[in-house]
Amino acid sequence: HLSSITNDKHKHTHKIRQFMLVNIICTSIPFVIVYLLSSYIASFYGPTFVGMPSVLKILTFITILESCSNVLKSDFLARGMNWHFFFLRLMRDVLLVVSVYIIYHFSGNENGAIKYSWCNVGASTIFLIVASFCYFINRNKIEE
Repeated sequence: HLSSITNDKHKHTHKIRQFMLVNIICTSIPFVIVYLLSSYIASFYGPTFVGMPSVLKILTFITILESCSNVLKSDFLARGMNWHFFFLRLMRDVLLVVSVYIIYHFSGNENGAIKYSWCNVGASTIFLIVASFCYFINRNKIEE
């Protein structure tokens, strides 16, 4: 869909917005269900998984951020900007690894899953903001 309209700014912007809306809706519905049932779902894992409902809620929320970034990924790939997206993802992954290392190094290994989850939310949020910024910059390069 995106490859065929890369030279039409109006259609392209409309499709991106449409894809974003569909992705947000399609990931928000399961997120709400898992969020509400997280304690029940965590009970399947037994009593040794302390704090699992919180981790499950956070990691399920990340799917919304990742779904939106996948729309932008499709745009980058449709425009042949594979290396741009590669470097954006590389920066996101390096940010995640460095932040997890710093958190574990300075705060200990206690509650590791929840710390990792929050680092992942932070890295995914920053990535989505930067990818959106790059999208808007490159959107202006599309012909009318």
